[in-house]
Amino acid sequence: SLMMEKRTIRKSKIIITHSLWSKQVLKTKYKIDSERIIVFPNPSSLPVDIIPEVLHINEIKNIQDNPLRLLFIGPDPYRKGLGIAKQTTKILNNKGINSILTVCGTQAENEEKIKYVGYLKRTVEHQFSQYLALLQNSHFLIHPALFDPAPRVTSEAAAFGTPTITNNTGGLGTTVKDGVSGIILPKGSPPETYAQVIKELVEDPERYYALCKTTRERYEQELNWDVAGKKLSNILQKVVEENGKQ
Repeated sequence: SLMMEKRTIRKSKIIITHSLWSKQVLKTKYKIDSERIIVFPNPSSLPVDIIPEVLHINEIKNIQDNPLRLLFIGPDPYRKGLGIAKQTTKILNNKGINSILTVCGTQAENEEKIKYVGYLKRTVEHQFSQYLALLQNSHFLIHPALFDPAPRVTSEAAAFGTPTITNNTGGLGTTVKDGVSGIILPKGSPPETYAQVIKELVEDPERYYALCKTTRERYEQELNWDVAGKKLSNILQKVVEENGKQ
């Protein structure tokens, strides 16, 4: 119940959350002091040992390749903004940028310039390999969610240097860092805005490759569990030590 949730939160020594948005909710709705709230982005759940140590960005993600490869991931197509992603693809094609949208996590009949691959299970080797290949070979992850509290797929895309184009709703502005691991558009941005930002990056390869590079660097520095696990361990150790002295 809400009462039990509030009681549990108020009694907690620290609260760890994955977004600045949820921190703000804790401060305003639950009246929790900022000092008790620790934020770090939701890391990738992919095993670190399967991520390539070196990525040849300019070769893998040649932005002048034809077609432009967009990736959408989500089992909840409405909330994740599939309609916006499809419209963005249509607009890009109308602007003369040959674009293909691959939809992962949702099954439907293929449409012009839109390919559905369904839900790819990580426990099935060839499906997991297909999922990893999509993350690596796509030029952009397009994630126009209507709401997302703490996405994981954006961090998984970052492992392969694939920047995310999204909007500032829920935890997206924390998991994706604007201008570093993707582009954060204003909340509720229309397909035309997504298409324009993608078009600008396509027409400026050096800016695109630089974004891919910093996307991968952010994965290495923040968005993997080797780093996040150590941070979490240090946080918990500090709490135990401080409360042991009381």
